[in-house]
Amino acid sequence: MSAKPSKLEEIQQKVRSGGGSGVHGEFLSSAAEQSTSTSAENGNDSEYVSVNVDVPVRKRKPKFEDTHRRKTFWIANDIADMVDEEIRNDRGAMTQVINALLREYFAKRKQ
Repeated sequence: MSAKPSKLEEIQQKVRSGGGSGVHGEFLSSAAEQSTSTSAENGNDSEYVSVNVDVPVRKRKPKFEDTHRRKTFWIANDIADMVDEEIRNDRGAMTQVINALLREYFAKRKQ
């Protein structure tokens, strides 16, 4: 009679037979070594194993509301008409144009 494989061994076998890259196999070998040493040290035959894996944390892109502040102001009608003709349905285009113009304006003032 053969002993029933543990859950970890079943998963390892599935991944190894999956034909994927060698990375999975290397990870599983590392996990199995850690599992064996952990179980042997604790005298525990548990099917659950804690594996410490360093996974890089993805930095999330900041929300628009966190990087921009809403300002309401009045624009002369003739300028508003030109803006409306130039920027029709481009989402965010008005914000980009206003920010670029204000950066240019303030850069010239500093000179």
